Amino acid sequence: MAIEDLEYPKRKREHAVGDRALEIFKVRLPREWTKDEFKKDYGWDIWLTIARDEQTREIFFAQLKGSDKPNYTENDTKVSVSLKVSTVNWLLNMVVPVMLCICDTGNSEEPLYYVWLSEELNRIAKENPDWRKQETIVFHIPVSQALDKNNIDEIQRYVEKFYRDLKISAAIGNVLGSSLGFQKSIPVAAFTEGAVNIVSERVSSMMGETGIIDVIKDKDEPSIEPFSEKDQKRFKEIKKSSYALDSWRDREAQEILLKLAPEIEDASEGIKAKFYNNMGVLALHQRDHKQALEYFNKAEEIRPREAKYVTNSLLAELLISLPESDSEPVRFNRGWVRKLNWILSENPDFSAAIRLKTTWLSAKKGARVAEDYLRASKVWHEEPVVCRCEMAEAYKNEGNWEKGIELLSEVEEIGKDLNGMFWSLFGSIFFQKALGFKYRRSSFIIYGPGPSHLDMKSLRKAERCLSKACEEFYFAGFPLFSEIAVVNFAVVQRLLGKTDEAKEFCKAFLIRHPNNQGVATALAGCLIVED
Repeated sequence: MAIEDLEYPKRKREHAVGDRALEIFKVRLPREWTKDEFKKDYGWDIWLTIARDEQTREIFFAQLKGSDKPNYTENDTKVSVSLKVSTVNWLLNMVVPVMLCICDTGNSEEPLYYVWLSEELNRIAKENPDWRKQETIVFHIPVSQALDKNNIDEIQRYVEKFYRDLKISAAIGNVLGSSLGFQKSIPVAAFTEGAVNIVSERVSSMMGETGIIDVIKDKDEPSIEPFSEKDQKRFKEIKKSSYALDSWRDREAQEILLKLAPEIEDASEGIKAKFYNNMGVLALHQRDHKQALEYFNKAEEIRPREAKYVTNSLLAELLISLPESDSEPVRFNRGWVRKLNWILSENPDFSAAIRLKTTWLSAKKGARVAEDYLRASKVWHEEPVVCRCEMAEAYKNEGNWEKGIELLSEVEEIGKDLNGMFWSLFGSIFFQKALGFKYRRSSFIIYGPGPSHLDMKSLRKAERCLSKACEEFYFAGFPLFSEIAVVNFAVVQRLLGKTDEAKEFCKAFLIRHPNNQGVATALAGCLIVED
């Protein structure tokens, strides 16, 4: 028998097609990427390692099929690829990006089309939530997603984003794990190195607000610590006290905080700082500025880089340093100013610090300069009522009542977030204008009959504003600082020859603060007028 008549092993056509698909796949991807392939009955499994700047980076997985007659559908805009559901389940267990790819070797250009497994499954699940109950599943790969050198950057970005999101999720899980009773994983911590900053910047503020974690602002980089179950309960109580303080329900806030006080030394450092800060705010409401400073200093000592605590300490220092006489200037020491500037350099958009600097500018350089600074900040638009009140107070201190009235009228027309403090300030400006007195302090109170010449129009406007302020404070339980509004409202009504409403507010205030001399005197004045 001639040699040419002998039979030899024949190579199956599908094997030749598959091998050609692998050759094309390798050529279309960057040469510096490593490619480790494994032959399977259904095609090729390929592990790929992206390399950039002569360094190996992220890994992803591709399952490649070759066909000289692929099934084109939807007017040749897509190519259908069928996989067993069991194979898909196996691919989903991989903690790497998975690419499905098919090469049309029958086409002269030998195009490669690809899709990311998770993206395509999301689409399929919307149309067929029960796809796992099938034996096979069909993927429709758009021909617009051709794998070539033009979209290598897009593939790199997808893989990079996959690992970035994975590390962030793992970092969150590792942080929260201990608070849920799981031991912190050292391997996961190593894997997520570098993701903690992202978690801190973009996720931790939200998680911190819910009382799950404590974000510690260290000098080099922030760190995250989970709250224990007990601290999570303490956090909720402190949060309740914050809501009460924000709406001036001081008695309610005091009850919550005093209940926490006996156990606060057993709490974590973050919880202690929050507790002391709220105690400081309560002391401010009670006009005990020295006590407030002591509490704020404790909070700042625990968290020295927390902008809120440092700013509150600076505010308390300012209030303590205010001179007794209106003719004396407000003095700021250099250390105070440096500290405020440091806070703003670290937190340029922190509204409390911006408003505190506005107060400083107003005292040092005048209200006009302070207004220019405040208007240039984001806070002017984000917190219109608070900012207008800040500037109206500054102009009032300079005796420029018209400018203060103009600023407050702007937000009155909007009619949003107009609280007791707004109406109290508005009323005090109209009151001073009616009397013709220039007085810089917010604690401006008049006792006795008052002057003989009055601007009655401004006095009636003062009455309207102060009535609204007293009503707001009434529903808040009359915090101590509302004394100014109550007393001045009583004086305004007395000057207008009517005291019924003022008497009721004075009596309600004295139920809360029975030893308050100012309101007691104002009530006596109303009763004298009545007699």
